[in-house]
Amino acid sequence: MWCRSLVEEGSIYAFLTEHRTELFPDEAFADLFPSGHGRPSTPSTLICPVMVLQALEGLSERDALRQLRTRIGWKVACRLALDDPGFDFTKQRASSSAR
Repeated sequence: MWCRSLVEEGSIYAFLTEHRTELFPDEAFADLFPSGHGRPSTPSTLICPVMVLQALEGLSERDALRQLRTRIGWKVACRLALDDPGFDFTKQRASSSAR
């Protein structure tokens, strides 16, 4: 259900889907979660493309996650299936404020 062909060649969505693991490798962010205890975090290869698109479009965190749930380009950039709901804003805020 991952539909790369639905986004235009040369678009930011195509670029992010093709290069996201090179740009945002999980090991580059490992020092942010040193203990390994607790609830697993959302991987950097999902969070970082969302943050890039959020910044490019000037969106709040809540609006960015809404786009991730509803826009095909965002789903393709993050390599999510079309029916994937993304991740929950409130759970991300709660986990990040606990750090």
